[in-house]
Amino acid sequence: MAHSPLSRAAETASIVWAGNARANENKNDNNKGKSKILPVVPLYSLREIDLHSLQGLLKGEGLSGRHAAAYAAWKSNPEGFEIDGKAPVRDLWERARAEAWPELASNLVSSSDSDSSSSSPPRFLVVAHSSFNQALVSVALGLPPRAFRRIVQSNGCVTELELRAAPFSPSSSSSSSTSSPSATVLRLNVGPRPPLKPSGGGVALVVLVSLEPGGGERSGSSRSSPSLAKALFGNDEDHDDDSAGRTEDKSGFRLPADAPIVLANPSSLATAAAAVEAGFDERSVRKAAAAATTATTPSPPPPLSFWRSAALAASEAPGGYAVAIGSSEDVEEALRESLSDLLVEQGGGKNASSSSSSSLSSFFSAPVGGVSVVEVSSASVAAGVFEGTIRCANWRRRATGGGEGAKKEVERASAASAA
Repeated sequence: MAHSPLSRAAETASIVWAGNARANENKNDNNKGKSKILPVVPLYSLREIDLHSLQGLLKGEGLSGRHAAAYAAWKSNPEGFEIDGKAPVRDLWERARAEAWPELASNLVSSSDSDSSSSSPPRFLVVAHSSFNQALVSVALGLPPRAFRRIVQSNGCVTELELRAAPFSPSSSSSSSTSSPSATVLRLNVGPRPPLKPSGGGVALVVLVSLEPGGGERSGSSRSSPSLAKALFGNDEDHDDDSAGRTEDKSGFRLPADAPIVLANPSSLATAAAAVEAGFDERSVRKAAAAATTATTPSPPPPLSFWRSAALAASEAPGGYAVAIGSSEDVEEALRESLSDLLVEQGGGKNASSSSSSSLSSFFSAPVGGVSVVEVSSASVAAGVFEGTIRCANWRRRATGGGEGAKKEVERASAASAA
């Protein structure tokens, strides 16, 4: 495990690693008591973004006085923001690419060599910071600095990457350079609950749900109980207050019951049946399926993609939400399309998106039963711009809740996360 040298990250790392040590001890009880605990490595390259003259100021101090213009620029155009002769976001991307990933890769190889008896792929846990983690994940996916604030990294949440190749290019000196993704996102910004709480300001949320046609939430022979829909809409007992009487989200926010449903394949009875089996309202599912058969115009316009249909439904819904249900492949494609403006930039031009799509086939993983939440601007969607900000990807309903649930999730991740 590697962590930022800042005290808050170091403290979190010590808590996480203590849980991992206990897990290793239990695992090795039947292995002659030989517990192998890999080292904890503080890396200076994992430190948080440096805002220079703005560093350490309260938000109120940034909003007024001599820093007001700089703070406004930081909020409105972080990629282009410059202060004290520095470009914090672009510098952060360069640090992730040229320093952090090479150091992490080196430690990952060392850890793998030191445990050559293991047949499982090497795993490494990183404890860092919100802004830095955005850069670390984005560089692994080949996304440019403009991806800042488009891939959310919240405090205490877990992101898991499956690395396919070294996610850096030491020969390149340009911080804006990008390459094909060298990682697949298995989970992104996952905590005890999906981040469904509205943020206001004309923001709408698309809740993407992966279901297997004809299989509900089933994966193999297992099924979730209570239903996935109950976790999103109703009072899920598995997410009640923790033992200390605290609640992770005091509002216990769930989706409004009248949130529209969008089906990736409205004409598929199997998809509709899977949605009903997973607990979604049958009338709402039937309404979504019927929408595909009501067009009577002689020359209907070309159908919107699954992602665009869902974003449009969310932006037009009174509550600002839409639940979009499809197969794993449908959801994976929707997540990619929500970042399509960044992927086009990656491919080198407006005509590059189709040629880039094949190399992005494993950009996100969306197994059956997973929930992803993507934020869109209602005004932008109305103007035909369908850019999304991914709040989380592949959240799965677990029997954990509140602070204790977060602790268990992080302890589990310390033994299972690839990054």
